[in-house]
Amino acid sequence: MTLQVLFVDDDSNTRLIATKMLEKYGSLEVTTAESGEKALEFLRNRDFDVVVTDYEMFPMNGLKLLQTIREENEILPVIVFTGRSREEVVIQALNLGATHYVKKEGNPNVQYTELAHIIENSAEHTKTLKELIVSQQRYKHLAEIIEAMVFIMSDNDVFLEYYGSSTAIPFVPPEKFLGKHVSEVLPDPLQSMFLQTHQLVRNDGQTRYLEYDLELADGVHWYSCSISLHPDKTSILSVVRDITEWKQSQEKLRKIDANFRRIIDESLQGITIISLESIQILYVNSAMVDITGYSIQELMHLTSEDMFGTVHPEDRHKLSEQIQKRKQGLKVPNRYQYRLINKQQQVRWLDVGISEITFEGKPAILASHLDITDRKRVSDTLIRTESWFTQFADNIDEAFWITELNPPFETIYLSPGFEKIYGVSSEEAKTNSSVFMDAIHPEDREKVFLQIQNHFNGGESYDTEYRIIKENEIRWIRARGFYVRDDDGTIIRSIGFAQDITTHKIIELNLRAQREELSDFAHMIGHDLRGSLSNIVGLVQLLKDKHDPDFLERIETISYDALRILDKSINLADAGLVIGNKTEVDLNALIDSIRSTVIPPSIEFQRDDLPNILCDRERMVQLVQNMFLNAVEHGQPKMIQVRVIDAPNHYELHFINDGKPIPPDVKEVLLEKGYSRELGRGKGIQIITKIVFAHDWLISLDSNGITAFKIVIPKTQTS
Repeated sequence: MTLQVLFVDDDSNTRLIATKMLEKYGSLEVTTAESGEKALEFLRNRDFDVVVTDYEMFPMNGLKLLQTIREENEILPVIVFTGRSREEVVIQALNLGATHYVKKEGNPNVQYTELAHIIENSAEHTKTLKELIVSQQRYKHLAEIIEAMVFIMSDNDVFLEYYGSSTAIPFVPPEKFLGKHVSEVLPDPLQSMFLQTHQLVRNDGQTRYLEYDLELADGVHWYSCSISLHPDKTSILSVVRDITEWKQSQEKLRKIDANFRRIIDESLQGITIISLESIQILYVNSAMVDITGYSIQELMHLTSEDMFGTVHPEDRHKLSEQIQKRKQGLKVPNRYQYRLINKQQQVRWLDVGISEITFEGKPAILASHLDITDRKRVSDTLIRTESWFTQFADNIDEAFWITELNPPFETIYLSPGFEKIYGVSSEEAKTNSSVFMDAIHPEDREKVFLQIQNHFNGGESYDTEYRIIKENEIRWIRARGFYVRDDDGTIIRSIGFAQDITTHKIIELNLRAQREELSDFAHMIGHDLRGSLSNIVGLVQLLKDKHDPDFLERIETISYDALRILDKSINLADAGLVIGNKTEVDLNALIDSIRSTVIPPSIEFQRDDLPNILCDRERMVQLVQNMFLNAVEHGQPKMIQVRVIDAPNHYELHFINDGKPIPPDVKEVLLEKGYSRELGRGKGIQIITKIVFAHDWLISLDSNGITAFKIVIPKTQTS
């Protein structure tokens, strides 16, 4: 076996030479360290058989390293290998626990050959020392566990070693018998008995057992002793236990045997004592007469075959197998249930407790029999009821659980619906409660934890809603929990239900969104109607000043547009929609009719040849009206343009005016939902965006010098 050597020296050349020389001359594997600190680091992370260290090192010299090693390990060989030869250093090293002190002098080949030899001898000595320590610790541990005294005697019956527990005290102190022959310690006839037994054990290697008594100052003490051959094949190992208390208890048991007989005779449980060798009934009490229907005399005369004949056929093999295993000394259950067929041929369920005893000097079985037939019938009814309940719980989509309300709050039932809802298996959730909390949305986790904690601490029942994350999707859960009480009204369990209400929640959120849409819708209509009525009032005032047929025509056009918007909006509100049926609309004609009523003659207007598109005509009228009105009212432009870009898959419709640019802070939020409500203006822009999004179009704003709204219309919605 290769020995692991740690060589410590601050000189790199010495470390190199030592490694080569030692690995050449011995079966050694050398690890080097340049300082005491590095050596300690190695020692705390690896196992070494021997340490070789120089004396003169800085800042930790070899003696300081040796002292530190000895504080942590008393038996690791440490060899001081140095050029210092002062006598006081040698003495100090040996006093600190150095295994050897070797000088660096002479021929290196001779020097390292000697060092390799010392290393191997030191390792071998330490190995032997470790084995001795382990052996001593083993005997000490044995003595403590069994509260005994352990003696080791030489091949000529001299006491060599002694190990005793704190409670076991030899009849003479160890210093008075260690090193002495058995005949010098034990009185006659004990010495003869022990010497003869030692010789028998040496001859055949078989363990012998003795039991004897000694008259001591405080009275008679009884001892049991096992005598066996030591692993060295010549020494004797004796384990002695003081059994005085056991002997006294046996005497007491004999004295109370009559009372015990009376008690078991009158016991309500059936008691039998059966020979483990012959399987014959040695004793039976009167309660067994009630259980079996046989008289005591009939039971006492049953053969083993007759006895097994009273056992239900389906239970005979199992019962026979357990008896055979018990006879062989194998481990079998000490309590079990079986069916008995009584003398009246009725099947009775018995709960049996078994103890192995010695009866009249022979191994036997003491069996107590309790008739549990009625209890079994009730239990079977409960099992059937539980089966029905389980079938019900297993076939519903809701999660259902039952939890004990005593620490550790064990979940005793969890329905398969739990996995359907939470995406976590029922078995995993029962054994690891954290997977349930991990499934809950982080924003809801603390709320749910506090509600459950309050419930388990005796608070009220709970009914709560929260979110979970299942397969990267957010689901809404409604969970309820309430208490189960016993007949005294004491809370014993908690029952909980959970159901996935995501669909219900989506409907609820959609209804809320529709209410918001209707509110916005009403504001939209109000805005458009107010704009139309305001224009009508303005034109009427102009008409009063100057009768112009064009004013009347404009009033009529605006009024019709307002009526159409009102009728259409009522129809859409009834249908719950933002837009109605789409028809083919000529944008050129629509825009020309609107600009004549909205854009004053003082503002120049230009447009491209525009395409026909599929849209809700009345909503498109609203969009264009609001686009022009916003430009006129807020931009005060000199020119308004409507341009079109024909892209491969869509048209880009640009509404441009050269009026006042939109401020950057307003531009950032102008197209966001709720902007007009927050700032009290821009209602027309809100109407525009709603109509655009309802048609599945896109809208954006560019305000670099001039204001330009771009609406992207897919060509699938054009003619």
